[in-house]
Amino acid sequence: TAVTPSALIDAAVSVLGGYSTDALFGGGTNSYFVEINRNHPKTDKLDLICYSANPQVHTFDNFSIMENLPGLFETLRTVQLFEGKAVPAISPLTLRPRLNPKIAGKFGGADIRQKGLFGAAWTLGCLMQCIHGGIGSLTCFETTGPSGIMPSEDKSVYPLYHVLAYIQEMQGGAVQDFVCNDQSKIAVLVMLKKITQLVLIANLTDTPQQVTVFGLPQSINYVTLDETTIEEATEFPLQWRLKKGQQRNATAPFHIFDILPYGIISVESALAR
Repeated sequence: TAVTPSALIDAAVSVLGGYSTDALFGGGTNSYFVEINRNHPKTDKLDLICYSANPQVHTFDNFSIMENLPGLFETLRTVQLFEGKAVPAISPLTLRPRLNPKIAGKFGGADIRQKGLFGAAWTLGCLMQCIHGGIGSLTCFETTGPSGIMPSEDKSVYPLYHVLAYIQEMQGGAVQDFVCNDQSKIAVLVMLKKITQLVLIANLTDTPQQVTVFGLPQSINYVTLDETTIEEATEFPLQWRLKKGQQRNATAPFHIFDILPYGIISVESALAR
């Protein structure tokens, strides 16, 4: 069936629930949000409501894929209106549909854009929408191969690897609120861990964008992931991640960054205690 049957949920909780009081139970669909929105799964015993997500069911061009990012936020908010305690879980998030809808059981194929800057910028846009939409769990992509975060045959990575690596490095921290005046062009994620603040800014367009950022300390370090650095960042990822980047001391209460098409800037600073 398209949605986890109530009888299966009851059986799973009855049989497995006694093994650990901390066990989490999830149900939902292996397909898309529309399935659970049409037919809400039984939620009183679920901790997670699961569905998959990708941006290429109806549209495929770069602009439309980026334009539809806020749709993720809306699905997450809608799930939170369902009855019960369950929180939304997207599993998996992919750039292209996993299955070919015209041929049952056939892999939908990889998208070449996953290997480039477009895939990295889109990933940051997804993370921004998911985190601020109240997601409880998120599974991104495969690990290796053309639909993963790195090739399976060598030690290089795809640019989106670095987006996820930044998130991992801030594990144990917290996401901070921010105001982005144009989410159709820019994605932003602000994280704080102890006194370290990390700001990630992505250009979601195919043209250069100038971004003015308020609220940063006067002295910052920033690293660019764009067409000028992609070769080093993907071929030598560990060495590239050790770089502190460029240092900047602002003379005004803001910093201005010029971000190349589908480029990403990471800004790290130490906040006063």
